[in-house]
Amino acid sequence: MTIDLVHEFAGAISADATATAYGSGELLTLPMSLTDGDAVSIYVEAVGDDLYVLSDRGLAADALALAGVDLSSKSAAASWAAVRRSLPLAG
Repeated sequence: MTIDLVHEFAGAISADATATAYGSGELLTLPMSLTDGDAVSIYVEAVGDDLYVLSDRGLAADALALAGVDLSSKSAAASWAAVRRSLPLAG
């Protein structure tokens, strides 16, 4: 028997996720939290037919900084640069 992990994960998330109107989109609060207890939330905004912008609004960067991760360090810089390049406003 094969388990469809994406389906199982999506089902578990959707059962406890909440959506709240926020700006021009919605803030999707997931049933997950960071080590400080803050809920993981994703901003979702439709920008076209079947096209959406998803953003954590800097949550990951803040959490990493608070955990003492230096995003400019050799071990993190390449990965963080790839994330920045993927953003529409990255410079």
